[in-house]
Amino acid sequence: PHVDPLPFEISDASLNIQSIIDSCKIGQRYEYLIHWKDQPSSEGSWVSLSDIPDSFDELIDIFHLRHPRS
Repeated sequence: PHVDPLPFEISDASLNIQSIIDSCKIGQRYEYLIHWKDQPSSEGSWVSLSDIPDSFDELIDIFHLRHPRS
């Protein structure tokens, strides 16, 4: 079963995003499961779309092109 993600703010660590693993919609918000560079996949974190810098918009677009139902 899906566990509600715990939100947190991204600081400079946001530059360490390697890939997006999954997404979910909670109410009117989207959250993304982020795989961080230099971290095992098991250390992924759910991050609100509003907390992901605009510089990662292309990565989000590619994720949705590859996973249209996500």
